[in-house]
Amino acid sequence: MMDRASLCDTCGPQSGGVELPSFRGTLSVSNGRVTALHRLTAGSAWLKILGAGLILLASGCQAIRPAPPTPVPPSTAVEPAIDYLPGRGVQITGTGDAVTIPITPQYTQGITVGISIVTATHEGQSAFAVQAIADNQISVLVAATGQYRGARPLVVQDSVSFQVNADGNWTLRVEPLRNGGQPAFSGTGDNVSLFFDPPPPGQWLISGTGKMLFIQLHCVSGDVDVVDDNNGPYLRTATITFSRGPCFWEVQSDGNWSLKPQA
Repeated sequence: MMDRASLCDTCGPQSGGVELPSFRGTLSVSNGRVTALHRLTAGSAWLKILGAGLILLASGCQAIRPAPPTPVPPSTAVEPAIDYLPGRGVQITGTGDAVTIPITPQYTQGITVGISIVTATHEGQSAFAVQAIADNQISVLVAATGQYRGARPLVVQDSVSFQVNADGNWTLRVEPLRNGGQPAFSGTGDNVSLFFDPPPPGQWLISGTGKMLFIQLHCVSGDVDVVDDNNGPYLRTATITFSRGPCFWEVQSDGNWSLKPQA
């Protein structure tokens, strides 16, 4: 058996044999074999640190890349539908916020020049507002909250569009104000009477169950504020003198109300 010195003499460069690779380790002899106890443990640790650094660097490069633009979903808004009513007038149907195209008075169908009644409905739970826009002038027809059904007067002279703010389904019916009404008038919420011939001056019993009651009398020769009260309920007797007719009532209220002549 060779000892360590003999092995080195045999394999070293001086003996002309094959030179063993240089190791940073310890050479030992076991059963005639040369074993290299290389410090692979330390080398593996450095490799792991280097690999972790490369992964961290790659992650950092990915993090600073600009995010791709978020695609904008196509608009799902639906324009209000405008349909002609039998005879004269139009019905506008929509959902949520919308602005209609200008609606022009016509001779044979659609809306007419003059006084119209705008009957509005709303099935939502939040604010509901309706504005009429004509010649860059805005008229507020409805300003309510939640479900709504009521009628408001509108003077039509030229093309008019409607701006609606809502969170549910809604409708607008625009029809000419017609004849055939009676001076006595009752109802709930906002409403407009038909044209009626004015009666003689007299005593009228006016009542309202809501907190707000606003009543105007519109006649050909002028308008009169009959009631303007925000502290309801309301119950009064008043003397009303009618101007030259025809006339119609305009009522805004959040409850039931009535206008009755006294005998």
